[in-house]
Formats: sequence, structure tokens, C-alpha cells
Amino acid sequence: MFSDPINTQQRIDLIEGFCRDSKTKHLIPECINDLCLGYKSKAIEWIIKNEDLDSLLSVNNFKLCHKYLEIESFMFSLSLENKNNHIIFSINPLKIESQCSYRVYCELYCVETQSQFKRTHLFKFRKRISILKHQSNGTIQIRKAGKFESCAWPESLLNISQCENKRKLTFSAHINILDKTQRNSIPISPSNNNKPFRIEYKWDLTRYYNILHDISPQARDTKIYSPNFMDDCWCLWFQKSDKSSDRNQDLYTFGLQLLKLPANYRQGILFDGRFTYGLESESGSDRDEIEECDPIEFAYYVDYRHQDMKIKNIKNVSWVKIEIT
Repeated sequence: MFSDPINTQQRIDLIEGFCRDSKTKHLIPECINDLCLGYKSKAIEWIIKNEDLDSLLSVNNFKLCHKYLEIESFMFSLSLENKNNHIIFSINPLKIESQCSYRVYCELYCVETQSQFKRTHLFKFRKRISILKHQSNGTIQIRKAGKFESCAWPESLLNISQCENKRKLTFSAHINILDKTQRNSIPISPSNNNKPFRIEYKWDLTRYYNILHDISPQARDTKIYSPNFMDDCWCLWFQKSDKSSDRNQDLYTFGLQLLKLPANYRQGILFDGRFTYGLESESGSDRDEIEECDPIEFAYYVDYRHQDMKIKNIKNVSWVKIEIT
């Protein structure tokens, strides 16, 4: 994620390191760090506080809208809505005929609660619907209706209770138009020979222990995503398992998600997968005691309508690795 705690801290360290190298003897004020991050990060940040925050957390159906923004041919706004004590964060396209017709990669994130969401979305105009309306004079009027599809994170992702005692909430969105850049991506299968492609990615979870254990019971639907890999086509994710209990509090579901189709694929991709992982010792006394478990092999088809898949529930996991062929 562009605005997750790990990447944000790395950018802050980079800024402070640069200033110290320039003979600065004092800590860099937080406001200066925030200003620098705003220029360096590709994410759009939106800070909610004071009266707006109070209303968002206390008034059902209360909605906040960010100003309209434009990225290349995509024009949109961001919005936040309190819906049945859950905060819905969404990207809403401007309702114009010349709206972007390409698929768009979207990341949504809340810094304070670490709520996060990734997907590739097509902001298209929904199919028109014919509506029959009876007039007072007995005639029937046929009216056509339609709606642009917004991209929003799941309704149950961020509960109001997770935002209690927060002085502010910082929401961020990262948006990238895919189809234009996809034409220049690196083909995963060389055109000059018949060798099959192979992807291998290992995700070390030791850096995510604090995030993993800080997930509140109300945030069961929260997913933690890996960095994107293989030309930003894929990512791994994990979340609290729906089978977790008091005896299995550290049981998590792991999965794989397609973010964009690799070059030379336009409809979908059928692939063979091999998933392996390492477990910590049950005592937890020595993190160096890692047991590599037997791999899980599977075949799966993904496309933009079916972007992600669950792989396995795992407890006490230290790392995971995915191989795709």
C-alpha cells in the first residue's frame, strides 16, 4: 500500500536523513514531514477532523465529499459516508460522457485504523433500465435510467467503534489507469520461444506482526496486502479467519489477488499455483525455529470479475511463498 505505516515511516526516515545530511541539528517538525510526504507520495490524502469527524462518526447517512480531481482522462471525487455505523470510503466518477473507459487500479487506505482495500475497477456506465411510469392522464412514459459505478471498500470494513478517541482520520487513495500502461508492460512469456512463464514471490510477515495482532475483533473483514509483484499484476493478502475463535485467535486466511492481466492476456488467465509457508515454533520463544510445511498445489482461473481467491487458513505463520506457472 502506498500509505501503509511501513512505507510512510520509510519516507519520513528518508526526509529526516536528507535534512540531517544537510547539517540540520534538530528534529524535523511533523508538519514539515507531512508537507514533504504530500509531494513525494503518489497517494491522494484527505484528513477529516473537528466537526466533520464528529458528524461522520455520530450521524447515520452523513456524507462528506472531496473536491473533484482529475488523473489523465479519469475525473472523480472521493466520498465518506456513515452507513449503519460503518464508514464507507469510495471513489466516484464524474458523470460525463467523456469519462475514462479504461480499467483503473485503486488503493484505499485509512492510516489511523490501518483499514485497506485494493482492486481493479471499470468505472463504466451501468446498463440502462427501462422504467414504466403511469401519468395522471393515462399515458405511459418510458424513461431510461443508468448509473456510473463507484469503487468502494466493503461496507463492514471500518466500524465506527474502531475510530473512537481518534483526533483525526487520514484517508488516502492511489489511482492508476491500467490499460494505457499495460500496453507497455513486460510480457511474461517470451515471444521467441515456447518456455512457460514462472512467477515466484515470498512474503516475509515478520514486519507485519504488529499490524496483524492489532486487528480489532470488529475488523474481521480487514485484509492486509503484500506489496504488488510481477509488474504489479498480483498481490497476496491475509485476514482474520471466519473460523478463528478464542482458542484459535491467531488463525488467518491467506489468499491471492489479480490486480491486472499480464501482457498477452486480455480475457483471463488459467494458471497452476503452488503455495508454501513457514510456521513459528508453538512456544514462540525462538522465531528462528521455522518449520516449512508441505506445499499446496492448485489450478485456478482469474479475470477482472473474479479477481481473488482464498488459499488456506494458517496459524502462527512466519512467511508465505507463491509460485505461479
